[in-house]
Amino acid sequence: GGKFILLFFLLIVTVGVLWTWNVRQNNERARWTPAKETQNAPIISLTKPAILVSDPVQGSPDAPLTIVEFADFRCPHCAETAQELQKLLINNPDKIRLVWKDFPIIPPREESFRAHTAARCAQTQGKFWEYHNSLFTNQNTITSDQLTASARETGLQMDAFSLCLNNGTTK
Repeated sequence: GGKFILLFFLLIVTVGVLWTWNVRQNNERARWTPAKETQNAPIISLTKPAILVSDPVQGSPDAPLTIVEFADFRCPHCAETAQELQKLLINNPDKIRLVWKDFPIIPPREESFRAHTAARCAQTQGKFWEYHNSLFTNQNTITSDQLTASARETGLQMDAFSLCLNNGTTK
């Protein structure tokens, strides 16, 4: 009698733990699943990333070398790389084209997403790269206050920036 009750209790607990683990795995998988509109998008190339009109680009469109940078504004190595890439662009203005791809991966990811959303809001005002540089310069303090300070520093129209950031149109 007592062993049966104990085994039954352990079975219930095990099922509960497995169910909870499965739900969490499915939630994490869902975070990495592309939006429905992109799930069936045709694959343009398996050997090189697609460069979209929405991607921020610096340098000559006819440059023989295109560098596609996947980066997170909160990544210290990305900040170092951004400085080196800027030097390359300055020293080779007709030879390099730099394409930016958002890659918000540093935990907590919500903070990275917000920084990337803010940078894309700056892009709507034609100031992506200036804002990009400000975020990397102030990387250790990327907070809502810093996002606003970087917007002011780069000369953005603040009402439009705030509206864009708060309604998530560039998320």
